[in-house]
Amino acid sequence: MESTSSNTELADKECYYCREEFNRFCSSVSNCSQCNQSLCSECTLIHCKKHEQEIVQIQDQYNDLTNKINEKEKYINDTSNESIEIVINWYQRLINDLIETQTQIIENIQNERDRARDELAQFDITMHSIDKDIQQLNHNMNINAIQIKLNDLATKLANYQLTKDIRLPDSRTFQPRYKVSYHFKDTSAAEEDWDIETNTATNIPLPSHLSLTSTNRTTTTTAPLFFSNNSQTFITPKDDDDEEDNFQWIEEIETNKHDDSEYLLDPRLYHLGTSRHFNYDINLIASNGNDLLCYSRQTKQLIFIGDGNVNPIILQWYHGHMIQLVWFDSLKSFITVTDDSQYEIYTIESTYNLRLKISLRTCLPKNHNDIIKDQIFMRTDECHTYIYYERIDGRKRLRLLSPTFECVRSYSIDRFFQTDEHIHSHDNGFVIGLGINQEYVVLFVRLALNDDLAGQAASQIEDTRLLVFKKSKMCFVRRITLSNRYFQLPFIVHFINISSFFIIDQIHHMLRFFHYEKEIGQIKLLPSNISPISNSITTSKSNIDYSYSSIVLMNDGSLLISNNTQNLIQLILNDQSNDIDDW
Repeated sequence: MESTSSNTELADKECYYCREEFNRFCSSVSNCSQCNQSLCSECTLIHCKKHEQEIVQIQDQYNDLTNKINEKEKYINDTSNESIEIVINWYQRLINDLIETQTQIIENIQNERDRARDELAQFDITMHSIDKDIQQLNHNMNINAIQIKLNDLATKLANYQLTKDIRLPDSRTFQPRYKVSYHFKDTSAAEEDWDIETNTATNIPLPSHLSLTSTNRTTTTTAPLFFSNNSQTFITPKDDDDEEDNFQWIEEIETNKHDDSEYLLDPRLYHLGTSRHFNYDINLIASNGNDLLCYSRQTKQLIFIGDGNVNPIILQWYHGHMIQLVWFDSLKSFITVTDDSQYEIYTIESTYNLRLKISLRTCLPKNHNDIIKDQIFMRTDECHTYIYYERIDGRKRLRLLSPTFECVRSYSIDRFFQTDEHIHSHDNGFVIGLGINQEYVVLFVRLALNDDLAGQAASQIEDTRLLVFKKSKMCFVRRITLSNRYFQLPFIVHFINISSFFIIDQIHHMLRFFHYEKEIGQIKLLPSNISPISNSITTSKSNIDYSYSSIVLMNDGSLLISNNTQNLIQLILNDQSNDIDDW
């Protein structure tokens, strides 16, 4: 009876949709559970579809809001981390400038002290002369003349004064400020903008009294701002298309004439020495022949070992991970390229007071997301820094930077590969390394094969080529082909000359020495009781499980090799060297 009564009540009601939408009368058969409206059977279906569309719209709105929340969370993390990094780098720069100013002040005091001592030494000379005159008073010496000299010296000493020009501000009067605030702005604002800066300057200027030559200081507004000094200004690179120089050609290409007078490093002079142990995994090393700079990717630290210094200098590295690390003799400093968003380039200089001075100098050209990180190579000669890099669309570029890090030459390698008749099809391959010396620029090239191929199988179908360019005119002069030579990445080479270079064989753990295209010897990088193929003997991971990452030649003739472990492999000269035979 209750059910019959309920249906009777619905039948007595008219359909809301029919009345409002169609201006007709129809008895209702149900009520909508969402809006409690009376509906006939026909309108029930229409009404349900409307609610389904509303649910879809609500779900879309929910998903969109979820994405925006995630975006804002990422924005907060990114901007706060960027702000923290800017503040850290600014304080590092401040400390660096304070130390430099302190050094200058102390040097000035010491120089003035030495000058004053020299003046007093002149007094001592005069006094010694007067003493001789006094000893000869009994020999009719003029007493008045001696008295005049003494009075003159006494007057000078009485008027000798110390003048101080002191400006040592209270540190409490210097209060840096870098404040961020995340808040919800007025909802009446028409546009959404989360980037609101109350101070448009992205760099925090140092107070002028921190430098003895502050009136000549050059500041840059390029963010982020790092260490700098008066003579080091950030150089903004031009676009690739704005700077391009053409290759030049000579009519006769050099033949494979071997010059026996060229430098040749004999592998028989070396043997595997005791590894140099560190407390950190060493990823990259560079040296001027005496000092050694190491980079630990694991801890983001620099380890500097000066020539003759027992204790290393250890400094935290607050920038992007280092990709390349080299020594530039013209600046007497190390240079590194980092993997941050702009591929920034820094110099690292060891000061006489055993400190490391870090300066941001330049970066790679814009559209940094297109640059392939693993295809960046950097080398130096006596005058320039050479940087090779590739973009994902296949463009290859070689840039020459001056000691002030201005681009003086820029070459489009890919266009040269494609258009010039001197380059064979096999030459236009995968660039795996860069070599520079006083005479040549060398690109190490191989065919673009999958690096996961087994070494022996790949070596049967692959050659490694050296494309040699004369630096004076940047002209192609020759190619050197290392037949059936496959080198697994990362490709680590130490290039001395086209007559002498050596390459690390990552697969067989060997250092292979080459004289032009001929391999003249190898040195095993593992102890003789360890096999690179079978790990049956218990070995440390430093020998087997990690790839070799960099190599340097020291002035004492030794070779140091890093392999991302705590041990630097060391190849040292034998006690008795043999004469170099003709190869």
